[in-house]
Amino acid sequence: MSGRILAFAAAAALGFGATAAKADLAKWDQKRVASIAQQLAAAVGDLRETVRKQPEMPNAPKRKVRYQALDDLRTLKQVCDNLARDLRAGKNREQSEPTYQRIQTIRRDLEENGRRADIKLDTLNSYAKVADLNRQLRPYYEEEAKAGEGSSAPSAAPATTPAPAPSTPAQ
Repeated sequence: MSGRILAFAAAAALGFGATAAKADLAKWDQKRVASIAQQLAAAVGDLRETVRKQPEMPNAPKRKVRYQALDDLRTLKQVCDNLARDLRAGKNREQSEPTYQRIQTIRRDLEENGRRADIKLDTLNSYAKVADLNRQLRPYYEEEAKAGEGSSAPSAAPATTPAPAPSTPAQ
């Protein structure tokens, strides 16, 4: 197996971005959620160090993607640290949910940038740990419609945009 993986798509399949079966919110367990958040913050720090230790890419566009990933990981680490601290201090689901949502926004940015990068296997392994911990947090924060229900909530699939109407040539 090659030491490089060409896309984060494989990592997304491990669960960081994948949508699981639809379910209700998990019963809130402050100690459990705080523990997962603490582990997530540590795993994100490890992932950032793994990426940081990789050699510079000679290709300028690849370097730019790497720098963006490092910046996103720095921000993600800070937000994960905040979530862990807030949960240890006793903040509940409602109080900590905006921070959780911020983590998801940064995660989506990382996945998008990762699709354009060459990812080493050790980085993918570190990412898998982060993905698993994020998957463990999800049921405590995301209430999803039960499968088969006719929900009007937006789906996880990308929205399609209608083709622009043809314009009339200027005369």
